[in-house]
Amino acid sequence: MRIGVAGKKIAVLLLSFCLMLSIVGTAAAATDSAGANQKPVGADVVGHWSEKVMKEWADKGYIKGFRDGSLKPDQTVTRAEFASFVNRAYAYSEEAGIAFKDVSSTAWYYADVAKAQAAGYINGYQDQTFKPNKTITRVEAAIMISRIGKLKQAAGAGALKDTAGISSQGRAAIAAVIADGLMSASGSKFRPHDGLTRAEAVTVIDRIVAKSAVKQPVYEATYDKAGVYGSKSQTTTVKGSVAVTAGGVTLNNMVIEGDLLLAESIGEGDVYLNQVTVKGKTTINGGGKNSIHLQDSVVLTVIVNKKDGSIRIVAEGSTTVEEITLQSGARLVESNLTGSGFGDLVLSQAIPANANVELSGRFETVDVIATSLNINLESGAIAELLVGQSAGNTNLEIGNGADVASLVLNAIAKVTGQGSIGTATINASGATIAQTPGRVVVADNVEATVNGRTAATTGTNSNTGSSSSGSNGGGSPTVYGFAGTIIDAQGNPVAGAKIKFRRGVNNETGDVVATAETNERGYYVVQVALGVYLGEIIKEGYLTTFVVGVSLSAGGYNPGQDATAVTIPKSGEIRIVLVWGENPRDEDSHLLGPTPAGSGFHTWYGDKVHRYNGEVYADLDIDDVTSYGPETTTIRQRVNGTYQFYVHHFSGISTLRQSNARVEVYVGSETTPSATYAIPTGEGTEIYWNVFEMTIDGASVTFAEKNEMTNTPPTPKYAEAISKTPQPGDIYYENNYGAQDVLRVKNLSAGDVVYADVGEYRHTSYTVAEGETAAEFDPMDFGEGASTIRISVKSVNKEISPVLYYDISSEANYAAEQANKFVDFTLDAYTSVTDTVYLQANGALGSKTDFTIKSITPPVSVTDATYLEVTGEGNGYLKLNNYNTTGSDLQYEVEIEVSVSGKNKTTKTVSVTIPTVESALEDMLLFAGSRQATVNNAALAAKIADAESVQSNPASTVQEYIDALTELIAAYRAAAPIGG
Repeated sequence: MRIGVAGKKIAVLLLSFCLMLSIVGTAAAATDSAGANQKPVGADVVGHWSEKVMKEWADKGYIKGFRDGSLKPDQTVTRAEFASFVNRAYAYSEEAGIAFKDVSSTAWYYADVAKAQAAGYINGYQDQTFKPNKTITRVEAAIMISRIGKLKQAAGAGALKDTAGISSQGRAAIAAVIADGLMSASGSKFRPHDGLTRAEAVTVIDRIVAKSAVKQPVYEATYDKAGVYGSKSQTTTVKGSVAVTAGGVTLNNMVIEGDLLLAESIGEGDVYLNQVTVKGKTTINGGGKNSIHLQDSVVLTVIVNKKDGSIRIVAEGSTTVEEITLQSGARLVESNLTGSGFGDLVLSQAIPANANVELSGRFETVDVIATSLNINLESGAIAELLVGQSAGNTNLEIGNGADVASLVLNAIAKVTGQGSIGTATINASGATIAQTPGRVVVADNVEATVNGRTAATTGTNSNTGSSSSGSNGGGSPTVYGFAGTIIDAQGNPVAGAKIKFRRGVNNETGDVVATAETNERGYYVVQVALGVYLGEIIKEGYLTTFVVGVSLSAGGYNPGQDATAVTIPKSGEIRIVLVWGENPRDEDSHLLGPTPAGSGFHTWYGDKVHRYNGEVYADLDIDDVTSYGPETTTIRQRVNGTYQFYVHHFSGISTLRQSNARVEVYVGSETTPSATYAIPTGEGTEIYWNVFEMTIDGASVTFAEKNEMTNTPPTPKYAEAISKTPQPGDIYYENNYGAQDVLRVKNLSAGDVVYADVGEYRHTSYTVAEGETAAEFDPMDFGEGASTIRISVKSVNKEISPVLYYDISSEANYAAEQANKFVDFTLDAYTSVTDTVYLQANGALGSKTDFTIKSITPPVSVTDATYLEVTGEGNGYLKLNNYNTTGSDLQYEVEIEVSVSGKNKTTKTVSVTIPTVESALEDMLLFAGSRQATVNNAALAAKIADAESVQSNPASTVQEYIDALTELIAAYRAAAPIGG
């Protein structure tokens, strides 16, 4: 039968390998400048072990080339550069306040260090430095990677020869990254103090990104080439997020249901959005001075972070931008506007000092939070401009003809220009205003200068934040307070909850200063004076929990002061509740315990639900990542044995000891905790709080307080039952054209389920049936280029296996691999004249692989007689026309054209050898003799004797050889049909 007929599925065994990271080297910074004679980006990584991942990162804009286009894979990386790589790969945008002595607010890496601090993967040194320009070492990288990936504790670092002097935190991180296949130790040495090269840093970060479940954004569409996308006459709806990664892109008439990213890789290019509606968040990290154009578009929330601040964003026509936050300098322009244009503008603390913000248009509100900004209102108007208390040394220029209706200065600022000011409210000494506002309001004991003179109030006194309302400079009262929504663990609104507010973030028992009640949507509003408040949430059927609300000096109801209410557990349940303060932002609950099978389980952020025989036994039902909590873990069904509970400092500034964390345990439907634990205080920087152990014995529940601060998690009392990781040899795949790709995993057991993470999408196999050993997937799409997929297995009543990273060839390379399966061969001895000759391959071809024979070239010695020709459907076979009577073997060259799904055509030439008739008869006698010993066929025995007679007679003619071979093959086939 023919090998590789399109559409026929044939199994094949492929070998693959996982690249293990071996790290050596010393550091350098990269620049993205381009020269006139610049080489193609990444030319120096061709043939390098990191070529694939380095080029992928360059294409994504995560790393940039040097002036000559090189990526310098073997240069070392500084701590600041490593942080910038991580932040780009994870799209981190939140920034924390930092106080490292050696990180200047004007340094290029300031924002990246602030993002790293907010994400929780850096701490700095004890002398309050970060050492941004120091080469990052292998152990430092291991610590950061283990924090980023929340890696589980693993054993093995102690067996290495060179980790004896490393801290316990470092050894734990080394063991974790080795166990997860992220880094390696060669010859029992990790080389913890060696530096990290650019290639090695990119590789290890790429692996942890691939391993992370929910870190990277998922884009339904990516526009990576200049061009016009979308129809001007018909609306295109994108059911997800969109990324634009190249300049010169125009999007027409689109509704984007998710987020929109204008990536840093756009560089100085332009992007046009024409009649585009973005329902999610729009992030602008790239674009030039000539700019990002929003024409007749609706964009709800925009975040701008162009590192050098050289970006211009233009709102035109009927465009509406509800809220825009700058994290860098920028120029915002309204042009020929018929819509509302830019709404509320926030100049966030992430903007570097001395950055320039230029405005031209009409803005509702401008909140200045960043320090030392240069703001220029070139033209237009601002209804209210508020300089916050943290925004000292603001320089505001109001251009000729421009107007600020209400200016509130809560920090030192210098106001200049020829524009006008309606009301100026000055609450900070040292402020100066060159103009003469229409009205001036100066707070008590504040000294300021207006138009060269000591400022004095020209109207009613300003509000100083001591009451819930006051003057806004125009006579109408300013309202202070906040609002939010209360939901349950399932995200449903909690209606009718009463909330008692006390002043102070930790005030649980003081005087109640205000109350509120949630409506049917779980929404509440409260009017209070400026400050921070703790609200006690009370509702029948719920445990007492709290919400933190902040009333801002800007006035109005500060939204988003939300919380989750915790229901009273059922009579057989046990609920563990963790709460903490504002910092660290994210503390994680971990519960270890026994399973009915005698093994152990572990619920945490990375594996929230523990099931046994399909039933939930324990789960992390509320996972809070934005300060305060509550975070709850619930034991749904009790199993006798000892449980362990601990807390991990995952991300955010400050330390666990300073977090005011508290754990309460509720047994059954009681509303009073059976056990309460407060975190130890002090100056330590440990990242784990081992809280308690709990023993269940029938109806008895007893507690043993641990209350220990450590840098390693507690050792589990029960070994987790882990599913077996698949091996490379168990994997079969086909990277066919489009969404026709095949994935099959073998050597499994009944009930197993396989997960394959392809990019950001997780595919789930069919459950392996009883009696089967392989898992099948629906057709998928690996993509046109090369990629690495992550494969893991979940067996019945076991934890999911560690991940196997498996390399997938590009569609073009896969087609070439299919072609290379064809091999040289010699015709079998039992091939008779007129028989079809099938090409031979090393392994079966893919289900979508097809081929045709393009040509056949005979040896030079062959003149008249044709021994071999092309035949069959699609020229897919050969045919033997005559036995070889030349006295020498004949070797034909056969050119084969191979394609996959009709695409990526590749040619391969193989040699087909026709043995002499004498050699063929000799070999056929061996076949026939072996078969005769089994079947004992009289006719076959007779033909064997005849052939032996011809072979033993030196005078036998060529024709006698032909006749003997022909008759022996016929008898052999009659006695034992081929394949029988």
